[in-house]
Amino acid sequence: MTQLGFLLFIMVATRGCSAAEKNLDTNRWGNSFFSSLPKSCKEIKQEDRKAQDGLYFLRTENGVIYQTFCDMTTAGGGWTLVASVHENNMHGKCTVGDRWSSQQGNRADYPEGDGNWANYNTFGSAEGATSDDYKNPGYFDI
Repeated sequence: MTQLGFLLFIMVATRGCSAAEKNLDTNRWGNSFFSSLPKSCKEIKQEDRKAQDGLYFLRTENGVIYQTFCDMTTAGGGWTLVASVHENNMHGKCTVGDRWSSQQGNRADYPEGDGNWANYNTFGSAEGATSDDYKNPGYFDI
C-alpha cells in the first residue's frame, strides 16, 4: 500500500535551546529557564546562525512547553515543525489510527472526525513525525 505523508513546517518568531543542551528538570533550571524558551525555530536561528537541525524545546504564547524538530538549513533555516499528516489509503477514506479525521475511520455519520484540524489536541512525537501523525501545541500559535 502506498503511504502519503507531509510535514508542516512554519516560520514564526522565537529562540530556543536544543534537547541535547537542556532537559526539562525544573529543579535544575528553574522557572526562569522555561520563561526564556523561544517560541519558534526562527527565533533560535536569529540568535544563533550556526544552530543545527534537530530537536528543540519551545514555548507557546500561553507558556506550554513542548519539544519539536527545527529545520535550520532549508531556505535559510528557522522552520518549526508543528504537524505531520500520514494517510495510508489513497482513495479518500480514513483508516483506524488516522488521528486527523477519525479514529473510527471514514464514517458518513461522523464527517468532522475527531476535529483535530481545529482543536487543541496534541499527539504523536517529533521523533516519529516522518512516519506517524503528529501535532504539537505550536500548531495553534500560527
